[in-house]
Amino acid sequence: PQAPDAPETRDTRVAFLFTGQGAQYVEMGKQLYQTLPSFRQTLDACAAVLDPKLARPLLEVMFGNPGDGPSLLDETGFAQPALFALEFALAKLWQGFGVEPSVLLGHSVGEYAAACLAGTMSLEDGLRLIAERGRLMQSLPKLGTMMACSADEDRVARAIEPHRAVVSIAAVNAPGNTVISGETRAIEAIAAALAQQGIKSARLRTSHAFHSPLMEPILDAFERFARGVAFQPPRLPVISNVTGRPAEADHLCSAAYWARHLRAPVRFQDSVAHLAGDGYRIFLEIGPRPTLLAMARQNVQTVQTGQTGPTVDDPRWLPSLKKANEDWAPLLDSVAQLHLAGVDLDWAAFDHAYGRRRVSLPAYAFQRTRCWFDDGAQRPARVRPARLGAHPFLGERVTRTDHVVLFDGAIDLDRLPFLDDHRVHGIVVVPAVVMVEALLAAAGQLRRGKTITLHDVVIHQALALPDDAASRRVQTLLRSLGDGRFAAEILSAIETDDEPTWTRHVTATVELSDHRPAAFVPDLDAPEILVDGPAVYARLAQRQIALGPSFRAVDEVCWRD
Repeated sequence: PQAPDAPETRDTRVAFLFTGQGAQYVEMGKQLYQTLPSFRQTLDACAAVLDPKLARPLLEVMFGNPGDGPSLLDETGFAQPALFALEFALAKLWQGFGVEPSVLLGHSVGEYAAACLAGTMSLEDGLRLIAERGRLMQSLPKLGTMMACSADEDRVARAIEPHRAVVSIAAVNAPGNTVISGETRAIEAIAAALAQQGIKSARLRTSHAFHSPLMEPILDAFERFARGVAFQPPRLPVISNVTGRPAEADHLCSAAYWARHLRAPVRFQDSVAHLAGDGYRIFLEIGPRPTLLAMARQNVQTVQTGQTGPTVDDPRWLPSLKKANEDWAPLLDSVAQLHLAGVDLDWAAFDHAYGRRRVSLPAYAFQRTRCWFDDGAQRPARVRPARLGAHPFLGERVTRTDHVVLFDGAIDLDRLPFLDDHRVHGIVVVPAVVMVEALLAAAGQLRRGKTITLHDVVIHQALALPDDAASRRVQTLLRSLGDGRFAAEILSAIETDDEPTWTRHVTATVELSDHRPAAFVPDLDAPEILVDGPAVYARLAQRQIALGPSFRAVDEVCWRD
């Protein structure tokens, strides 16, 4: 008899991604600090070490009032130790929940928290080292600029060649996402030269030109300070920012490595490509908001597009915190996703800080009635819940006249999860075809049986759904122009705003008629160039258009000369 198939094994390895500088914000982690004793204990331990070394107490800097004006977290001398403390506390929290990382990867400053969690340095030494790093950087003149360029490393390297003495590549984050750093005038000249080649660039909001020649005056002093750290071989694998490969123990235990790390470019693209090649499919970002997940997703999709064999299951991209949410919401969602992925969580430890006792149930027969809250039950009641069968984008029709037709709804990744597979430059963007289809659906409810034609469709602004943003309220409006024609537009605003600012995304003219359009007959005799689907998606990825499974229906494309 034939032996039964072996049971399917699930890869439950988790990669911790530690966020870099720029993700910090006032009150990051404050709710967890107030409600989770284990998180509070770790953060208090960090504050006890850092407070004598900082001009202001750590928790005062982290949890100050967001409306108090410019935050001290905008200064690198405070931002770096604050991020280290938050990320180390988050990592220990996840370990307390039973989530043990198989590999650690940090982005720039994030590698310090990763190395500390791996055991390369004690918590006290790690905090001392990051505080000194921030202090030395803060002491430098604010003479530089950092710029993100929508081009690959080789092309950017050629552009900065005439300015290598004062500008260098600071980070290679993803295909078409390279950051340069250095003297401001040179950066501006490089940006202008790239613009002439059709390459876009955007200045980053940073206090200093990190990972650039402008950091060199502090390298010797930082290396001397690092020699006082009692380094130990790591107990967990750490991917090095410097090489994009697993770090050698003698490197992580070297003061010279950390000085080089301060100046060298962050090779995040190579680092994530290594993890993707090793089959990792669960990525958990350890930081105040998910700034690394979008870049990591793009890198993994690029690697999988180039693979000839079967790819791993769709990866899971999990945040610890999000700026626009209460701390518990993204944390609990990621806990649920880890459980669904097969990670063995320690449920006893998960809520051990909260008292439990047995209670007697009332002696009353069960009514067998479902009482669970639906997902949308706790959302702000600004938009009426759509009736069963309502259009997922349009929502509810709130007017009954055919002269002015208004649909009111709300969208986010919980309501329309397939949109997570459509990202441009790492941000979820509602495809234009979705909005066009919504206009057709709205017109179809006016006079059924009519032929619908759209004229003069104009996309005024993309409808984006950033990972850390609230839901967006969407209104689709049609105004009668007479003779079966309507002026149509789609607008949106942040759903939680008390006085929302509306953004116009699409305008068009809708025409309803009895005319039946002729069938489309393609010109099959024209010369064609056939390109298979994977090659199409690879080209799109190079242009920072990352499409997941929901938007991968193309098998072959014909290009005509």
